[in-house]
Amino acid sequence: MVDPLKVVFKQSLARPESRPSSVWPRPINERAVIGCQFLLDLLILTTSVAGLRGTRELCTQEKYWECAVELNRFILEETNPDERAEALLLLGDAYLELGEDSKARDAYEDAMEIPGHRATALRRMGDAYLRRGNHSEAIAVMDHLLTEQAVPVDDAALFKARAFLYEEEWAAASAQLALVPETHDGVRDARLALEGVQNLPRRSPALAVGLSAILPGAGQAYAGRPLDGIQTLLINGLLATGIGFAFTKGEPVAGSALIFLTVPFYGGNLYNAHRHADDYNARQARKVIEEIDSKLGFQPVPRPHSSSREPAQPTSASAGEGAIEFYQSFLSRHWGGRCAFIPSCSRYGHAAVMKYGFLRGTILIGARLLRDNPSALAYYPLTRDAEGRLRAVDPVE
Repeated sequence: MVDPLKVVFKQSLARPESRPSSVWPRPINERAVIGCQFLLDLLILTTSVAGLRGTRELCTQEKYWECAVELNRFILEETNPDERAEALLLLGDAYLELGEDSKARDAYEDAMEIPGHRATALRRMGDAYLRRGNHSEAIAVMDHLLTEQAVPVDDAALFKARAFLYEEEWAAASAQLALVPETHDGVRDARLALEGVQNLPRRSPALAVGLSAILPGAGQAYAGRPLDGIQTLLINGLLATGIGFAFTKGEPVAGSALIFLTVPFYGGNLYNAHRHADDYNARQARKVIEEIDSKLGFQPVPRPHSSSREPAQPTSASAGEGAIEFYQSFLSRHWGGRCAFIPSCSRYGHAAVMKYGFLRGTILIGARLLRDNPSALAYYPLTRDAEGRLRAVDPVE
């Protein structure tokens, strides 16, 4: 019997032209290898760019947690330094939006360590801090760029002027604008607009609180919220009338209960008066800032940490919202911590009033308080709060 291995061995010793193609491979074409390698690199690059583009879309859609998870996975697998730097910058932006400032700084600093990306990463960090409202951090980053001579002096002055504007530090903003030549577009008009800040109409928070202490709702009307003032006056007036009626009819229990209910509403009246006066002043300042931004050719930057906020809730929610916020700020430290639910009863009430208005929100708050007892743990999903205590989960639907 012929051994097949010996046949193959003899064929391998034969002359090259006589070797069977199935035993001895044909010569490799180097051009084909180079072409295949090029196609493979192109495929890897295309996949990388497509993955980064999809992740960027997650951030654009404000799905920041999903964006951060995908970016971390992308960074671990990516070898291209440019794509890795861009992913790190996007990761820093996502962490800032999530309020994870330390993680954001780490991401930006990792991007700075990639050769050729330090100045870009610093500028991106400064823009992100400005957008998030961390104005002091933004100014510090720009000072660092100036020290490294990585940004023109005019651009740095404009950037810092905007940061000071959003902090409402008018003198510092004016000093920065003075460093920019008047030949720059809009600088002369921006300086004139900044000079008009001193003439802005303003409302004194202390005077608003004093007016509301004398007559509930008067401070709100003074601060430019007359409908809130009328509503506050009606609610506090009805409660005061009910207290007087209860004690007149010999019902001290009912009168005491109404007094207990009136305290947060009257305190909320004072709280709202102060807040509305602050909001009025912030809105006036915001108009000037937006005017200066438009003259300089910039898009207005949102200020998430600003005290100014337009009411997204129904107008009827204002008095109830103020009462709950007054309770959370001043009374919950003495009376709070007993709610069997997550979110707590005051947070639930605030969310209900904000979402459904005063009347329906009040009904939901009453229903929640009736459910607030140890037996609730048997009927709702359970979780543990920050202190490890078992709570029932019952959010506003």
